[in-house]
This record gives sequence, C-alpha cells and structure tokens, in this order.
Amino acid sequence: AAITMLGAGLGGGPQITRAYVHAMEQSAKEFLGGNVISCMCHPTENLYSFRETSVARASDDFYPREPASHTVHVVNVVYNSLFLGEI
Repeated sequence: AAITMLGAGLGGGPQITRAYVHAMEQSAKEFLGGNVISCMCHPTENLYSFRETSVARASDDFYPREPASHTVHVVNVVYNSLFLGEI
C-alpha cells in the first residue's frame, strides 16, 4: 500500500502502483502458478490494477483473545467483502 507514495516524478502513485502490481502478478504467474492472496491491497489504485490475481484479503488482523476487537473485525470483513465482490 505504501508504494502509492513513491510515484512522484514517475507518473504519480497510480502509475507506479499499476507497474508494481502487474510485475508482481507476472512473477506470481511464473513462479507460483498465479496463486496469490493479496494483502494490504485496499488502496483504490491497487484494487483497479489487478488483472491476473483475484483473491484479496478482506480483513485486518484478527485478535481472538481481545473480545472488544471481534465486532469491528466482523464489520470490516462484511463491508470489504461487499465492496470487493463488486469489482
């Protein structure tokens, strides 16, 4: 996700992100048979750059021993799943 901040002078964040995502997908296709779960991939410029990989993590880290985090975790997964399911 931090790659978007490195695009100054290189066409901007979306341009460098697109190049990075496409290179990652090509590498994953060549060395991992395209099997990738994208994590930390929720910036819009990331989500709309994926062409080959289609599985994205819909949640943040889960802390089973911290009950106060459970509701927030479930809500985040639901909202992200609804959004990710449409693109």
